[in-house]
Amino acid sequence: MHKPHRTRHPYAFRGRLFCGYCERKMQGTWNNAQAYYRCRFPAEYALANKIVHPKAVYLREAEITEDIDTWLVTTFSPTRIEATIAAMTEQASGTENLAETQLRKQLAACDQRLNQYRAALNAGADAVQVAKWINETEQERRHLESELRVVPTKQAVSSDEAVELLHRASDLADAVVRARPDDKADLYTKLGLTMTYYPEKKLVEARVAPASTCADGLCPRGDLNPHAP
Repeated sequence: MHKPHRTRHPYAFRGRLFCGYCERKMQGTWNNAQAYYRCRFPAEYALANKIVHPKAVYLREAEITEDIDTWLVTTFSPTRIEATIAAMTEQASGTENLAETQLRKQLAACDQRLNQYRAALNAGADAVQVAKWINETEQERRHLESELRVVPTKQAVSSDEAVELLHRASDLADAVVRARPDDKADLYTKLGLTMTYYPEKKLVEARVAPASTCADGLCPRGDLNPHAP
């Protein structure tokens, strides 16, 4: 008898959420018919990276979805867009592209981890386990390099361009509220949404960088409490 294909679980924040302890992407997992995001970090791995990290960090998607969507709509409201455009036109053109800066920071963190893993290997750590860490980090590094290659070159954004860009972002923000989880993931990506979860603070730091809104160093951002009533 032919078995039906399993339905893929939708994760609205697929690839958008990072762990505040280690800066790695949190992975989607399905539990009790709900989407969660987790970061598993074995004790030996944390020791090799010289950081304090719980064995597992979890965040339920439903805890932050409404807050994120409300923040996005507020961020790209007509009043806020006017203020953003004014700030962008006044901003110095020499500000470094923040998207590129973030990617280079993550690449440097990968290189640091690779050096630590090789040192751990030389010090007698489990070769199989260390090889797994090295492979995972090298794969992450290749992905970051591919993202870096498509980052737009820093350039000044004219007022007209800013108006068009931010109004497109406003349309996306409005659409994401009504979208299904699968569609939300694509819309969040187009908005350039990234989030970092800090479990010890019960805080999610969110940032959006649609297209070239960061060309003059201006990225709308906000701090959201995922456990807010």
